[in-house]
Amino acid sequence: MEEKNLLSNPKEKVEEIVFKAKENLKKFVKKASDNFVYGTYNCSEAIASSIAEYENVSEMQYKKFVSGFGKGIAGKGQTCGALLAGICFISKFASEKEYNKKEIREFSSKFYDHFTKEFGSNLCYQLSGHDCDVPFSKDFDLHTCGVYLAYTTNYVLEFAEHLKNNEEN
Repeated sequence: MEEKNLLSNPKEKVEEIVFKAKENLKKFVKKASDNFVYGTYNCSEAIASSIAEYENVSEMQYKKFVSGFGKGIAGKGQTCGALLAGICFISKFASEKEYNKKEIREFSSKFYDHFTKEFGSNLCYQLSGHDCDVPFSKDFDLHTCGVYLAYTTNYVLEFAEHLKNNEEN
């Protein structure tokens, strides 16, 4: 696990993602990153909490479903917890609009591909560049993972709004 993180200035990248987000989504995108960087949430819980606030529901309603994704799937440092939480919420929003399994899988695959292309990996230990059991280890900036949370939250909320707008038209 000697890999360096892939981002040269993660705090600046978080701010860039927030800046580019739709005005009504900015606070939720920023909150997802801040929940992790400054709070006690794991990566997937930070996203869940922000999406719960967006939907005006109890954060515990969502956090409990994604807690096992922190530090990569099941804490193993493998598939990124932010990516997994994103797929969970894409599935949630699409299923609420009665999309079928195949369509939901396609939406999820598209997000997976976008995420992996954007960051060059989908593995927690490669993306973070550190051992998650030692979060304040040398050369690690918590904002690194905040980037993945902001990106995922923005993607998922834009997806949800797209579905909502399609239903209204």
